Amino acid sequence: MPQRSMASSVVVAIVAETGRRFTVSVPAGESMFAPLALATDIATHDQIVLSDDGELVTGTMIRSPCYVYSRLMLTLGKGSGAVTASSVSRRAVTTRIHVDLDAIRNTLRSTDDALDQFRHGYRALRHLLFCFRRQIRAIHVAVRNLRRQVELYVKSVNDFSDDFRKLNDAVLAFNKAFEGTIARLSQIELHPSVTSGRSVHTLLDCVSEGHIRKTLAQFNRDVAGTANFVAQMEESVRTVERDCDEEASKLTTRTVVDRFPYTVIKQLIAMCSTFRRLLSGREQPEVAPDELVSDDDVEVLRLSPDRLEHLREYVLSDACFSDGALDQAQSEMLQMVYDRLSAVSDLETRIRQCSSRLTAYQEIVKQKEAQLASILAVEQIPEAYTAALVEVIRRRRYVASVADQLASVELSVQEQRLEEIKKRSRFASRYGRFLPRDAVPGLSERPPHYTVNLSKFDESLPKIDTLTEATLPNVTLPESFFQFLKETLEDEDILDRLPGTFRDRLTRNDSSDSLSGSDLDQISSVDESDESETGSIVAHKAVRAVVEAVVSETELSRVRLAESSDAAVESLSALQEALSGSHYILAKQECEIGSLAEKLTDLEQRHESLTMTAALMFRENKELSDAVSRPHIALADFRVGDCVAFSARTGQLLNINSPNYVVANRASFPATGDHLCFGHIASVEAGAGDTRLVKLHETSPLSPRTD
Repeated sequence: MPQRSMASSVVVAIVAETGRRFTVSVPAGESMFAPLALATDIATHDQIVLSDDGELVTGTMIRSPCYVYSRLMLTLGKGSGAVTASSVSRRAVTTRIHVDLDAIRNTLRSTDDALDQFRHGYRALRHLLFCFRRQIRAIHVAVRNLRRQVELYVKSVNDFSDDFRKLNDAVLAFNKAFEGTIARLSQIELHPSVTSGRSVHTLLDCVSEGHIRKTLAQFNRDVAGTANFVAQMEESVRTVERDCDEEASKLTTRTVVDRFPYTVIKQLIAMCSTFRRLLSGREQPEVAPDELVSDDDVEVLRLSPDRLEHLREYVLSDACFSDGALDQAQSEMLQMVYDRLSAVSDLETRIRQCSSRLTAYQEIVKQKEAQLASILAVEQIPEAYTAALVEVIRRRRYVASVADQLASVELSVQEQRLEEIKKRSRFASRYGRFLPRDAVPGLSERPPHYTVNLSKFDESLPKIDTLTEATLPNVTLPESFFQFLKETLEDEDILDRLPGTFRDRLTRNDSSDSLSGSDLDQISSVDESDESETGSIVAHKAVRAVVEAVVSETELSRVRLAESSDAAVESLSALQEALSGSHYILAKQECEIGSLAEKLTDLEQRHESLTMTAALMFRENKELSDAVSRPHIALADFRVGDCVAFSARTGQLLNINSPNYVVANRASFPATGDHLCFGHIASVEAGAGDTRLVKLHETSPLSPRTD
């Protein structure tokens, strides 16, 4: 064995994935695995590369580079050192057995050095085997994880292949029916109301045929490229599965460490231990041999010469525990671990790369599915156009209904307003003239004008109010189309504006058709119930033929009735349109009449107000005349033509030059709440004493002060 350094050595380790470097101190005489396992800088699944550090690498029998898969594979035990053989005491031999024991003792003494080397090599071999088995378990774990990754990868590829096959089948079906779809669009003519003032006449004129063909060609090229990728992925899956199985099979091969004869080694070590125990436990020669050695020990001693010779030959040979054998075993073990982990890492890298490409193509396929949906929409244009015509009728019916309701509401509101005006006029004529002005604020207000304004909408819709068989595209409509119309037109009263076939499909109860297929099946079951009675069978067949004829005649009559009803529906629709227009005109005239009546009522109110004002002025003028003759009025110098103000409450007469003076100086009024009358002095006559009689004319009232 090589001599180990007595000082601590430093190991430079590198993490293979990140390139991070760190150092580990290894004490003399110990294995480097324990410090590496306890290093906190190493993650659980890091791959570590040890530097070729001279004596340390040689002393621990590790060839550089050494690839360690994870911390789980590092051994926490210390390296084995040399064990000194225990001394054997010399004893006197006086019996035959003691003579044999002494010979064996001398032989063992001559092989002590070889036996120590044998023990040390065996311990090193056991330690190496322990490390190897732990690394093998770690490799098994890595391979098991690899198999799991392979399973997930295979599942992803299979799912992607299934999705792409569905997409490819849909593309092939659309390519096969594309020309027929274009021809069908070119044959469907648009409704006359739709083509009015436009240069389009068919559904094909409304779509860009060149753009659709260009998009479809590019789409087919992309699908072909994706098909090649799918084939590559499927081949990659088969290759990865084969390589994974091959890698798992390589773990069953044995290495040099496994081929050592551990059983023989254990037997030899046990034999040496037995010999030493017997030699170290012998008594003095005068003791009888039967009291010293058991029968089993004697049996061992009898066989000892041959076994001892075999032990000497095996121990003294360098074939098993030489430095070259142990180094070769460890080198082969590490090389096998490196090869297996490298292969697993390569497979994982290939899977990751393929998975990344697969993810990218999955996104591409999703985009192609969205593009295919837009291309496949071309096939749904005839059905969508038919539904659009029905939708136009429904919307125009809605617009007309809203207009009628608003006209009715406006008429009702105007009628209520006229009635309110009449009631307010009656109140004003009965009690309004007796109330002082502004005694109750707001009584003189009138009801406001109400106008209902409907913003214009859906004016660009074509004027389609009815549909006939001639104006509809000749296409086969699925049951889902009529189910959609049932849900849309559930509360709409426009079935009479649709063709007879539409009304039949929309109003038909699927579970109760007269003489439906279930009835015919029942007749068939009656026909087959008794095959032995030939006459009954013939009669039933005749009845069935008659029933089928009646059913066909009924269907023909229903079709004719539907055609007749279409014409009647058109006439009725035109009449309803005319009536709707007349109703609108009548409502408009009623609104105008209501407006005129409102104006007339307004004039009546104004006339009544003027009448009340005149009466009030007459009453105030009379009060003013009476007040002038009162003696308590303080008269100043009055001249004919002067403007005066007269307080009806106090009888005070103020001489002012003009009304502007009064308006600009309201604070000079006698008191708040006075009713003032204005006038010009017509004449001044002398009265009794110092009084004068003042005669006024052109009087006008002034409202009480409220400031």
